[in-house]
Amino acid sequence: MKNDQPERKCWRCASMKPLTEFPIYDRISGVRRHECKTCNQKRMAGYYRASHAKRLERARARYAANPLAYWTPERRARANELAKARTTVLREQVLSVYGRKCACCGEAEPKFLTIDHVDNNGAEMRKEHRQGACMYRWLIKRGYPKGFQTLCMNCNFGKARNGGVCPHSSIEGSTTRAKARTAKRPEVPRTP
Repeated sequence: MKNDQPERKCWRCASMKPLTEFPIYDRISGVRRHECKTCNQKRMAGYYRASHAKRLERARARYAANPLAYWTPERRARANELAKARTTVLREQVLSVYGRKCACCGEAEPKFLTIDHVDNNGAEMRKEHRQGACMYRWLIKRGYPKGFQTLCMNCNFGKARNGGVCPHSSIEGSTTRAKARTAKRPEVPRTP
């Protein structure tokens, strides 16, 4: 059964394809290119790879000539507001899954809460995924994996400085994991 859709021959790969497989050249008149989408993407990718250094050099020159032309104080403030709003939404999603109170002392003030790595491997993860919004996106993308918990800043810092054990760990009902390991920063012998 023949398709009733009009076809065109791509002048690069010489294959017959439906007209919808050719990118639009002019949206007003509806004119389409004479190379298919696949060939067009390959050509453009090659162009961008070949001209990357030249385009980067021109962009740096434009910015050096007038650095405030793009990042006006108003535009920078607006970008910062949007980034904070996105981070807040991500943080709320993560806290709703891992809990809205400290797993150790029960602190519930949202400004004090943070996400803790139960296995004390946060330093390695921060090198790879950074922190803040990047970490929140990482947790959401992976379906909120185990090995994380909500702690307040005091418990989190106390756990870091106390060899992986929160100073509150003697409190009844504390769920922070006591793990035998050396402190993150070993003591340096003092020289007399």
